[in-house]
Amino acid sequence: AEGEESILDLEGVFDLPKAASVTPAPGALLYFVAADKTITTTASGNTKIGVQAALAASGAGDATVRVRLNGSI
Repeated sequence: AEGEESILDLEGVFDLPKAASVTPAPGALLYFVAADKTITTTASGNTKIGVQAALAASGAGDATVRVRLNGSI
């Protein structure tokens, strides 16, 4: 709530939700889609948050993608 203290992680590796159509390769730039709170590889209209941190591409059947957040992005 407004005025309350919060703890935010701006760096680190996290598994975050993605749409089935998103299949990023290792090291791909990733963006946050505010409308549905998922991760995408589409830059237009979305917020850059980090890179795909897994050693293999995320598959269409995966519900999440491993993201390395980078506080400087």
